[in-house]
Formats: sequence, C-alpha cells, structure tokens
Amino acid sequence: MTKQQHEEALNCLKHINNFQVKSTTKLTNKDIIRTEYRHQIIELGDYNLILSGTLEQIKTKSKNTDRIYLVISLYDSLNEELKFNAKQFEEFKTVLKQKMFA
Repeated sequence: MTKQQHEEALNCLKHINNFQVKSTTKLTNKDIIRTEYRHQIIELGDYNLILSGTLEQIKTKSKNTDRIYLVISLYDSLNEELKFNAKQFEEFKTVLKQKMFA
C-alpha cells in the first residue's frame, strides 16, 4: 500500500463518528470474558475495511488484562487487497481500538 492510500484510508477511519462493531460475548469461565467480533465490512470512501477478531478480558486477583486479536484487510475501489506494512497495521489497529472502545 502506498503512503497516500494509507493516509486516505486512515483519515476516513478517523472521521467516522458512529462506529459500531457487531459482536457476541461469551463468558468462558469466571475469570475470562471473550468477545467475538464478526466478519464485517466498513466503508472508508474509496476503500473497504474488513474486520474480525477477538477480545479477551482476563481477571486475576492482582490485575485485569485485555488481549485483542484483530484481522484487518483493506481493499481499494477495484477490489484489490492492499498490503499493510508493520507500521501501517499498528496505526490502523490503534485507531480501530479507540473507535471500538470509545
């Protein structure tokens, strides 16, 4: 993915005001809560973001830990997948987490 494509798609994602992700929550035991995020498409102008994943909230006597596993794919207007580099992926993941838990 080019720098310009990355910036355009990321800016579209940042400007989404009403962001809801469909999910189901399962209590696996008394200390772990697992939330599954279903495969869904988020339109970002000329791009489509496909998102799915899992959030695990683990509670112990001394602390709470959150683990998030996201599968993120980005497609352009020609329906071709754009490959993230590590930095681009982290930026998208950070913005998505902010939107998901706002």
